[in-house]
Amino acid sequence: MTGNTIQIKGTPEIPDGFRHLYLSALAESQESFVERLVRTGRSVVLWDKERMIGYATIHAETLVEFFVIDIETSLLLEAFDIVVRTCRVTKSLCKSFDRLMLTAASSKPAHTKTVGRLFRAVRDVEFIPRDDITARRATEDDLDAVESFHDSFFDSRAEIQGYIQPGNMFIYELDKSQAVGCGIFQRILPGRDFVDVRMVVASAHRRQGIGTHIASHLKAHCLREGYRPVCGCGAENTASLRSLERAGFLCTDSLIEFTY
Repeated sequence: MTGNTIQIKGTPEIPDGFRHLYLSALAESQESFVERLVRTGRSVVLWDKERMIGYATIHAETLVEFFVIDIETSLLLEAFDIVVRTCRVTKSLCKSFDRLMLTAASSKPAHTKTVGRLFRAVRDVEFIPRDDITARRATEDDLDAVESFHDSFFDSRAEIQGYIQPGNMFIYELDKSQAVGCGIFQRILPGRDFVDVRMVVASAHRRQGIGTHIASHLKAHCLREGYRPVCGCGAENTASLRSLERAGFLCTDSLIEFTY
């Protein structure tokens, strides 16, 4: 498949070194939601004549990563256009701090929508414990409790186990007896100190400040362990947005959807 000088070749994996270059070029941490799409997506390699110049990763019909090495703008836009056309891309999902992809994605006529809020800064490191809420590491005995209140937050029981077994989940109990929520923390990429934090509160106990308490506790835990906590939420999820802000996180960037 050709377009002027750029060619596309399918590949089961991104070539060694290219993804490292992409991640290093980002001004901020990769978004965990996007990373999950990358892991289940398909990749293509971009060539300019005999030279490999970059790659693209597509999940279903959505472009989730696009990277080229330092080349002139005309080739950047040509490469993006060929990816969109030949890979039948209908959408691009772009982090606002991904300047290269943002430039390319905005070069084509599109409907744009902010679909996510990304928190990449901590403005308040303080954590104030509540006397009525205790936190402990989750165990296999907590599986049924988490399943009873997570409201499709997790895809399966196996996913919950995947956080419990390595010790990446906390259970939060009211008056040391009733589980009212859980929080997870997970390194987004191996070898990097960014840790994604997420939480869910049982529906009967929402709007009581518990979500803020969990997010603040996870923040403090990660900072104490020497990690950099980051998180995100849907653009229209005002409850999560407020909880994260009250927990000391600062929304610095967005996840933008381009529909062609």
